Amino acid sequence: MRKLCVCRQLLFLLFLTTSALAAYPQRTGDSELRRRPDPLYQVSQRKAGQMRIGFIDRAGKLVIDFDRLPETTLAVGEFYEGRAVIYVRKDKNNESRGSTNQIAGYIDKTGAMVITPRFDSARDFSEGLAYVEAQGFKGFIDREGKPVIKIDDDLTARDFHEGLAAIGGRNPYSPQYWGYIDRTGKLVVERKYQFADDFSEGMAGVAVERKYGFINRAGELVITPRFEVRNGRMYSYLLASAGRFSEGLACVKVYESDMYGYIDKKGEFVIPPRFSNAQEFSEGLAWVVEGGISGVAPKVGWIDKSGQRVVTKVDGREFSTYPDAHYYTSPSLDWRYSEGLVPFFAIVENKPLWGYMDRNGKVVIKPILVYYEAKRVWAAGLPPEGKIVIEPKGHRVNPFLGGIARIDFYTSVTEPDYGYIDKQGRFIWRSK
Repeated sequence: MRKLCVCRQLLFLLFLTTSALAAYPQRTGDSELRRRPDPLYQVSQRKAGQMRIGFIDRAGKLVIDFDRLPETTLAVGEFYEGRAVIYVRKDKNNESRGSTNQIAGYIDKTGAMVITPRFDSARDFSEGLAYVEAQGFKGFIDREGKPVIKIDDDLTARDFHEGLAAIGGRNPYSPQYWGYIDRTGKLVVERKYQFADDFSEGMAGVAVERKYGFINRAGELVITPRFEVRNGRMYSYLLASAGRFSEGLACVKVYESDMYGYIDKKGEFVIPPRFSNAQEFSEGLAWVVEGGISGVAPKVGWIDKSGQRVVTKVDGREFSTYPDAHYYTSPSLDWRYSEGLVPFFAIVENKPLWGYMDRNGKVVIKPILVYYEAKRVWAAGLPPEGKIVIEPKGHRVNPFLGGIARIDFYTSVTEPDYGYIDKQGRFIWRSK
């Protein structure tokens, strides 16, 4: 995430936003721990009935004031390479364009509009280029907004990573054939794969007959396709991601056993496939689940690169002993360590609490109540009224990036709140 290796059963809940264009964009998705955003943090304030967006620095100082961005601003992304995507409401000159009421441009870290809003859609900058779509042009622009790579209407592209970008068919109902272009727009790896992932550590996952292996930057197939590919959510029959190399190892799923393990760049298993759930390595550790299927009690924790389970408890308590943990399942969890810390989850007095622990399982930031809702859960053998539990909702807890982490929580049943904390758990900014 580059993709996380995530399977059906997860025993904890750590919701992390993958969209960079939500009202309050979060900072964690499939790639941000590799390609970190610039150290500015988005905040908001309601003024005269309108939500205005600004940005603070690591000290909590407002560096882009709430009055700096246009009143027509609808959403702003995070800053990458000195630029952030901004969506504004269309004016009269643009009302007839497209099917939505918004157009996209880019601001710099002073809040100045440096690329005029004129795109129907736009993505973050990566390696000096950003993918955009507009009437008459689809492809990549540079930091000044100048078109540099134009692609055909029936194609789409992923972002540039390590000098190459995957490019392939746009229509989800027809066969997808993917290859790679360089920064000049030249096709350097033939479009012959069902799926092509981003490059990471000199390797990229590619799919052949719905199994994936890895190619190098020269386009040579160096690891034979034999691993299971993750399908998309919107179109379940489409291939959506492969494993990615992180810290020299890739988390892969073996089709025959339905288990995850870790391979090196020769395609050899360094850690055998014995996990029912696993994620990629970050800061020398990877989150895994052993068991948890067919009635086998799960073992949850973090392993090192030898495959040894080294973080299995928080404050002396096994992760899998938390009550109601089996209710909290999601395909979008992220348990990667970032800057020496990772969130942990616990239920205390029927309330979901989140805190942060270090690499030894020591609580560094005490748990705090986050956004939750009551939910009726049906269980076999229970009467029709079922059981009411308290369950977290939304993508609300984030890793530390630049020494700061954003958390969203409720101070009452109905009043939302959010803030940014430092590694001592102190607020540098709070919405109230």
